[in-house]
Order: sequence, then C-alpha cells, then structure tokens
Amino acid sequence: MDSPDAVGPSHPHQREMSAYWTWLAGCVSIAIATAVAVLLPSGSPAFATQIVPMSFEQAAQAADIVVLGTVTDNPELGTEESGIVVHTSRFRVDQYLKGSGNPEIDVQTIGGSFMMNKDGHPERMTQIAGGQPQLPPTGSRVLLFLTRYGSGGAYMICSASHGVLPIVRRTGATEDTVSLAFQRPDVMTARAAADFNRAKTAGPIGPDEFFHDDVPVSQLRDLIARATASAPKPVPATQRTN
Repeated sequence: MDSPDAVGPSHPHQREMSAYWTWLAGCVSIAIATAVAVLLPSGSPAFATQIVPMSFEQAAQAADIVVLGTVTDNPELGTEESGIVVHTSRFRVDQYLKGSGNPEIDVQTIGGSFMMNKDGHPERMTQIAGGQPQLPPTGSRVLLFLTRYGSGGAYMICSASHGVLPIVRRTGATEDTVSLAFQRPDVMTARAAADFNRAKTAGPIGPDEFFHDDVPVSQLRDLIARATASAPKPVPATQRTN
C-alpha cells in the first residue's frame, strides 16, 4: 500500500488520519511502519503491520491516560472516510490510574466492517487492519492505555501488544487481576522479579524478554507511578545483549 501520508491533507479528517499514522509509528512504536496492502475479494483493503511488543513500562510511559473500566458500546459497523474505516466506541471509566478526564470517553480503532454504497445498493464490506489494537465486545471490563487523538476529545489505543488488557477474576482469587509483561527490575512485582533473577543466573537477558505476573487491580496505580516516575536511559545498540 502507499505510505500513510498518501491519504493527503485536503480534508480535516484526512489530516487527522495522517496524524494518526504518525502517532501510530511512534506510540505503538517500536512498531515497524512498513505495511503490506492486500486486496480482499470484496475490494476492501487489508493492512498488515509488523509490531514489536511493548512492555508494561513502555506502554505506561507512552499513554496519556491509563483507565480501568467497561466497554459500554462497541458498534458492529464503523464509518469509512478517505479509505480508512474508523470505529468509535464508548467506554465508562471506573478509575483513572494515570491522568484524568470524563467518566465516559470515546475510543477510536481502525478497521472492521462498514456499509458501502455499491452500484446503488448498500453492501457490507470489511477492512482488515492487521496489527491494529481492537476493543472487546460491549460489557467487557478492561485496562486501557490510551493516547489523545484529534480535536474531538477521542482517544486511541497506545500499544498493539499492551494497550487492551482484560480484567479477570482467577479461580480462588479474592480480587480482580490483570496480566502484565515487565522488563524493568525496579518496577517488577516480586513474582516477576524472581523469574527475572532466575533467568539472569541462567544467562544474559535479551532486550525483548518479558517477565509476566497476574497483578491485583489494587496494585496498578503504584506500578504505573513507578513505571512513569523515571524512565531508564536507552542502552546503545552496541551495548545490548543479543
């Protein structure tokens, strides 16, 4: 497919979508911004983007807000403008764990089904945006890492790998938990740190290794504060362990 900038700046929504692609390359990041275009039999485009996973610490730093709550409206159909399908969903915020805002917010995602007028008749089409984060169905409780987008007060998901995390109650547990992927020992939970130390004794730890733990929601605010308080300086490529 053409580069994201090929959308062009002639229409306000086109300018915002161009800004979205610029945002996506930086926030999802570490996302490799080469997309492969595939034409579906229906004529709808499919976008496949190679994504390098983010850690919890990276997502917490990149997000403008981190919120815990419920998807209250995730419509089946999106709207297509300038060749890009946008879904706008409603989200009820139970807790702002980073930042602040309204009790309900709009979250926009890219890709999915939409209606198109074809030869004078409405036809359902689907645009597959590979690698783009999506919201779960209405009623789902999730933890979201979000970045402000556009001029209308909407948000977009900050990380394809760590931007939408389900809230679950494990069997026998007394509190809801969320599964986090850590990289920094100074932020890790005790369990993740123990796994980190065992791995460290076994050999060098690569820059793409993660250490997981199911974290009670009551601990999230403190972990996010620790992750965002001070980001470690990037390690020069020549010093990284492969």
